Amino acid sequence: MTAFWTALLTVLVGVLVLSFGQIVIRFFIEPYQEFSKARSRGLRLMSLYADLTHNPEPLANDPGERTEQLARLSGPIDELRSAAVSLRVFADTLPWFGCLSRVFSFPSRDCLTIASNHLLVLSRSLIAPPSSLATKDIQYHATIVDIDRELTILLGGNTAAREDLVKKKHTESEALRD
Repeated sequence: MTAFWTALLTVLVGVLVLSFGQIVIRFFIEPYQEFSKARSRGLRLMSLYADLTHNPEPLANDPGERTEQLARLSGPIDELRSAAVSLRVFADTLPWFGCLSRVFSFPSRDCLTIASNHLLVLSRSLIAPPSSLATKDIQYHATIVDIDRELTILLGGNTAAREDLVKKKHTESEALRD
């Protein structure tokens, strides 16, 4: 009879170990891998399209040329928007995001929201209106450079710099409200 109980105990312990391993993989390791992919995709696209975001081309006045321009730039615009959505969805869909952010030092929800917004701004910056001289505008260029720098901080690994930037952004938004 002891052989039966030993076999049963072995099977139960094996099932428990397997179940625990699957829980850890599903709720901790897979979200970490998804976030790493989303973060690296955002940083890669930011670098890949840096020339386009820093030097947007004005929209053509001719409807045919404008359609051609929009078709050529729709790929980069869609990719940047998709990366922005991936970052925002990552934080918003995980109910245990707070726990994961402490365990793996993920950026906070605020960091990911700001980073997502920055990626959206970069996607919109690829095309300048025809009357705009945004390619020559120093303020525009400084804004895009600031966004690049902030995205690198927000999606990077330096937690202290990331949180300082989020506090600064909150202070700026509160000052604008007043």
